[in-house]
Amino acid sequence: MAKETDVAISSGATGVLADGAVASGFVVATPGAVPAVPGGYVAAVVIGAEAPATGGLGAEVRAVRWWLGVAALVRPRAEGGRVSLVGALPDAARRALETWDPLTAAQEALAERNELGLPPARRSIQLTGPQHAITLALSVSVEGERLERHREATVSSTKDGALLLVRRRSAQSIIDALRVRQVELSRDGDEGFRMRIDGPLNL
Repeated sequence: MAKETDVAISSGATGVLADGAVASGFVVATPGAVPAVPGGYVAAVVIGAEAPATGGLGAEVRAVRWWLGVAALVRPRAEGGRVSLVGALPDAARRALETWDPLTAAQEALAERNELGLPPARRSIQLTGPQHAITLALSVSVEGERLERHREATVSSTKDGALLLVRRRSAQSIIDALRVRQVELSRDGDEGFRMRIDGPLNL
């Protein structure tokens, strides 16, 4: 006769289980919703471990944080604890998990962003709105240069506006100029644009 085993589910949709709420059986959980159990898990299997690392800028670092968090809930190897990852993780994330060294992974990610001119090396400004408002936004003058051709900014079109990656030394001047343009459009009764500063990017 097959032995029955309790299965507990922890997720944002079904409810996140509190630490210590499960004492035996299996736990099926989404990232960030894994409850701690007394004595630690005997084993953890991460299904689709590559998924967070395919989610845009910063996703590899998020994957390292999530999966190290899961591994920390498993009992030590000397006590029989095991962690298995199913999925093709990027090399940097896999090394961090294998060596328990997230600091090196974070340093490598920061160096890569500095080289590519991505946040946090630069500040991001996302503009959304009708095309005529975006055109007026990018035509503002900052330090004697039109924003769309400014030496301190890289401007890219997006499906609903524009994305600016701006050197930190000129970021505040550019933000101030865009806010002035927003006020001008509002005062003239024109449909304006929205501005999001240093928000998450999906590149």
